[in-house]
Amino acid sequence: MKTILIPTDFSLASMGAAVYGAELAKLSSANLILFHAYHPPLPTAANEFIAMPEWDLDRENLVLLENFTRELRQKVSGNYEITLRVKLGFAVEEIVWAAEDNNVDLIVMGISGSGRLSEFLMGSNTTGVIQKTSIPVLIIPPKASFRKMNDFVFAYDYKAEIASDVLHQLKKFVREFKANLAILNLEKPEEGIGFEKAVNGMLLENALNDLVHTLHFLPKNADIASEMNDFVDSHESDILILVPHRYGVLQRIFHQSVTKHLAFHSHIPILALHD
Repeated sequence: MKTILIPTDFSLASMGAAVYGAELAKLSSANLILFHAYHPPLPTAANEFIAMPEWDLDRENLVLLENFTRELRQKVSGNYEITLRVKLGFAVEEIVWAAEDNNVDLIVMGISGSGRLSEFLMGSNTTGVIQKTSIPVLIIPPKASFRKMNDFVFAYDYKAEIASDVLHQLKKFVREFKANLAILNLEKPEEGIGFEKAVNGMLLENALNDLVHTLHFLPKNADIASEMNDFVDSHESDILILVPHRYGVLQRIFHQSVTKHLAFHSHIPILALHD
């Protein structure tokens, strides 16, 4: 991993993501890009609106980003490189553009359920970025604290063959951190395994035969988000990996409100991979 992009809106949620991303950068010798997308101030009935040149707005927001960076350096010491970027525009579109333009390997974003406007927007931006980018996104919930990543959980329902891009991303991250991998089958064992699922299972096993991994089945409860949290807690997992763009069960899990519910109550980051 060479480059990590961390978007920030200067909220507590985004600082938590920045701390996690900085620790990741140190561990993997990656460069960090701290990115802030902003809108010009809007006129209100109480305040007279004075238009500012974009250059002045850039400079003003860059100062805020520099202050954010100093705070981050105080929280995460060590030798890691940080590049600052500010851009006028809508957050989701600018984040996706910045990630592609800088050829980043990972986007790290915070999400929170505190109800504050800034943190609600960060949560909405996070799910928006997940839907529009092809780059892996690491969601950092508020309760997550950085620790060495030894154990990953990959949730999969075996209803479709995993795309080669997903397998490549999955194996890249597992190898990067020399982690153990648990495959969490989202279909109950008693439902039976048809021909298609059996073929997809064999293809997955063949693709992962060079990685240390184990197979597990989701229990009987219908609350998938809670069950995933229970599983990762009981197995002391470090990252939960999902593929939000495909696979029927996962599409329901990654509906925005459910994604937030899962992230808010999870103690570990959620890595979204894309096919």
